[in-house]
Amino acid sequence: MQSSQIDYRYECAQIDAQIVAISEFEGKTLVVLDNTCCHARDLKWSDQSADKGVLRFAGQAFDLCDCFAFTQADELALSFAAELDDTVKLVAHVVDVNLAECPFKLGDVLRVERDQAHRLAMSAGHTACHIACIAINKAMHGFWKKPVPCDDAEHYDFDKLALRSSVIHDYGSEDIYSLSKSMKKKGLDIAAVKAAVGEIEQAINDDLYAWSQQGIGCQLNPQQGTIADFRQWQGQFNGWNVTIPCGGTHLQGPLAIQSLAVSLVLDDSTLVMTTRLALNAA
Repeated sequence: MQSSQIDYRYECAQIDAQIVAISEFEGKTLVVLDNTCCHARDLKWSDQSADKGVLRFAGQAFDLCDCFAFTQADELALSFAAELDDTVKLVAHVVDVNLAECPFKLGDVLRVERDQAHRLAMSAGHTACHIACIAINKAMHGFWKKPVPCDDAEHYDFDKLALRSSVIHDYGSEDIYSLSKSMKKKGLDIAAVKAAVGEIEQAINDDLYAWSQQGIGCQLNPQQGTIADFRQWQGQFNGWNVTIPCGGTHLQGPLAIQSLAVSLVLDDSTLVMTTRLALNAA
């Protein structure tokens, strides 16, 4: 069995694909297809949730209740697990029907249809998250007491070093950063950051507004291939060419931004950044 083929292009909203593996999974049916247009969440870093959509077969529609990428190392209780090579990565499509009552079988061809409104909202949220992380790196650059690795814009990579969790929402995200003793040991001036949260937030929003006015371009590369391929988000703004490894989905091309802004909330050991993006009407 080979790694699943994927097509994450926005315009590819449906695709016909053959079942290459099928198994019972937690009382539902798990299907692996040879190709899919649905984003599969990562089991270890599920910042972006799975696409919504349906599988169509013989005039029936089955709502997707989950879609995720997995390997042999995830040790899922699947009937075909013994057949998997440790280099293979697959996309699971889960539908809420018992395997014994499932009308399709190994070798059948299904039509995958993706919810485009949900995909657009999540792609916008993920793109906004990446732009905001470059902005917070820039705003935090002067709060380090010693050098640490930089991002592609040549600012100390606070996002990479401090990020504890990230959740992509419709047209936005929530990123939680550590302000713990370990960050202090890495060289971050925690006391100074806490005293200047309002100024940091303003600096981020000033940059986001300026970059939006200047123009922001971005793309995910590659958008097609296998789920196991290395993919990265690429952004062009403020004279920079920024790349961030990413398995999610994104807006493509010049962005028609109406507004892009963050809010910061501080507690004793974390800094929460909430990002919101609004696009101009098409």
